[in-house]
Amino acid sequence: MMALEGFRAVRGVRPLHEIIAVRQFIELTRSAALRYGVDTTIMIDSHHVLLSNGSERCEAHQQCVWGSPPGALGPPAHPVHPITKPCTFSGNQIVCAASGALSAGTLYCAAPSKNEWYALTASVGDVGPIRLYQYRDGIWVLL
Repeated sequence: MMALEGFRAVRGVRPLHEIIAVRQFIELTRSAALRYGVDTTIMIDSHHVLLSNGSERCEAHQQCVWGSPPGALGPPAHPVHPITKPCTFSGNQIVCAASGALSAGTLYCAAPSKNEWYALTASVGDVGPIRLYQYRDGIWVLL
């Protein structure tokens, strides 16, 4: 079985650090799925910034919420459609395949009180990176 013991998003830090912790959790789950040759599903709680892969969970600080900037377009790489929901992964699940591929989708995370907005994206059928974007001055910027 997988072991990602003690993984938690660090509390009390900037929202950018929180979303980086979420990305690291997804990457660690993908690495474990690849190493053990087992497909693993990460469940996304749409009410809290919480992800769980069945044995471990990642929960961000209370100042972060799932959400996108008002009026923003997505997906971040080709923003042409209004963003209507904070998670575009099918069934609010990220499937980490034993091959290392991830299901495709986007997670939008925000710290509205700090006016900070981020997005994590995974590409279709590729073992590529999870991309991190920040919304600045009306556009998505790849970090």
